[in-house]
Amino acid sequence: MVALLLGVGVIALFATACGGSDEESAEAEGPAANVAQAEQRVRESMKPTGFAAPGDPIDVSEVEGSEVWFIGATLAIPFVAEVAASFEEAAEVAGMIPSVCDGKGQVQDWNRCMNQALTSGADAIAIQAIDPRFIEQPLQRAQEMGIPVIESGVRPLEEEVPETIYGNVNPDLAAVMGRLADYAIWQSEGDVHALFVIDPTIDIWNSFLELLQAQFDRVCPRCELTVLEFDVAQLATDLPRKITTELRRDPSINWIIPPFGGAVVHAIEGMRAADALDRVRLVALDGIAANLDLIREGEVLEADIMLAIAWHGWAQIDLIARALLEEPKLNARINQRFLTEQNLAPTNDVDEILGMEPPFRDQFRRLWGVE
Repeated sequence: MVALLLGVGVIALFATACGGSDEESAEAEGPAANVAQAEQRVRESMKPTGFAAPGDPIDVSEVEGSEVWFIGATLAIPFVAEVAASFEEAAEVAGMIPSVCDGKGQVQDWNRCMNQALTSGADAIAIQAIDPRFIEQPLQRAQEMGIPVIESGVRPLEEEVPETIYGNVNPDLAAVMGRLADYAIWQSEGDVHALFVIDPTIDIWNSFLELLQAQFDRVCPRCELTVLEFDVAQLATDLPRKITTELRRDPSINWIIPPFGGAVVHAIEGMRAADALDRVRLVALDGIAANLDLIREGEVLEADIMLAIAWHGWAQIDLIARALLEEPKLNARINQRFLTEQNLAPTNDVDEILGMEPPFRDQFRRLWGVE
């Protein structure tokens, strides 16, 4: 059951159960069996992962000097800021000239950034967490000018991208959200009332919600999921206040699942104000350094899914190079790993945390023919 809070009042929202690429339907063997299956999936996702090459080797020297732009929904979100930094890093390795524009969480600024890129001589553009429907005009203009656009953090990989988009960079989102649901089901033995916080203007978070609800529907139909809306542009004040209010209103809530790592510190603030640190448990995704430190310290946050943030920027540059080389459209998958105190390395190095050897940066250099 999902209760969607819209200012005042509660509206029931029933999400459609949609499958994931690595999901298994819950066996009709009762709650105990479902909990055991959830535990098994989480433990499997805790194992080290490897590198997923986006495609065949390419020669990036052929597109050396290309001007490439990164436009983020808002650099106030640590995930987006870290992807922007890795985009710049990868572009320089590939011999490209990077620029970054902060969308500041506003549609008008997303369009401003796009138009600035187009008038400044961009050869290719990457958009991060920006729904193409909000920037249709500049996207159409980019297509007319022959400027490829890459998206990331917008839609699941299995969804078709618009004609104006060359390719999509993302993890397996069904697996990410499925494991968060599985962990709560396992740890609470099927007694879950989770709170998912969301700004519905970030469309990928709507997909997160559908995938999360779908997993609860499959594995634990009796589990509850309450959805709380907040304004990401007012993150530091709006989110903790609303979490505090909701936890006081409904003491049955025992889990909080935010849609991005930068929300964790504000969720904890709201939990503390509601005097709920002892009764509400917290899991997250992204794997930002601050949250990994919280897990190591045993401070409120129990688990996180490492989405290899730096890998996103490198994969974006890889797809940009392929687009400029006029290769067929394709998507790039980012691997992930479920982390708890049990398997979290004592370092924040992505490769060590994922257990990846050789490092993903070296693998991209090899893929591009760069020494």
